[in-house]
Amino acid sequence: MSPTLAAGAREMGVVLSEAQLSQVAHYAAALTKWNQRYNFISRQDIGRLIPRHLLDSLSGLPYLEHGPVLDVGTGPGLPGILLAIAQPEIEFVLCDRSERRIRFVQQMVQQLELSNVQAECADLADLQHDACFQTVVARALAPVEVLYAQVHKFLCAQGWLLVYAQTGGSDPEEASHPDAVTRYHSVSIPGLAQRHRLVQRFRRDPSLSGSG
Repeated sequence: MSPTLAAGAREMGVVLSEAQLSQVAHYAAALTKWNQRYNFISRQDIGRLIPRHLLDSLSGLPYLEHGPVLDVGTGPGLPGILLAIAQPEIEFVLCDRSERRIRFVQQMVQQLELSNVQAECADLADLQHDACFQTVVARALAPVEVLYAQVHKFLCAQGWLLVYAQTGGSDPEEASHPDAVTRYHSVSIPGLAQRHRLVQRFRRDPSLSGSG
């Protein structure tokens, strides 16, 4: 049985206020409605929207220490909308190449009054942004090696890429990279049988963050 959002979030150690839970509920209802026409996510996933998409998106919260955050390939706002609701003090930029998806994200930003979210319709290669990002997040988009090559230019000196992976099992061998270190985090999502993996690739060794 799929858990309620509040119960699932509590089980994951995520504390959401009543206002935040209301925002997520509004988003979920709108996504379900729009999905009937635009198929933003697989229709077979609608029945397990809470664990498969909403709670899974929130699983990245422990790895957002501060911002700003760039969500690449955000689609209909996953995971960016959920993370922005839970962390209103952090600035988010949500990027996707699809105008239709970004229109939906912009509508959600307006309806949910998310003053900490900016939506950008652009291919990643064409994205222009003056400031660097502490964290770049990507969900079900591409392997870490491919993504890191594309996004490391957006990262602050000690920033990191956080990739939501769908498979469990043992950690794969990663190709070495001269300026990066990779960490794996196995996460349990309430309502899903298989553990998911978050892959965190730092632009530099995080143990050196205190050095000059």
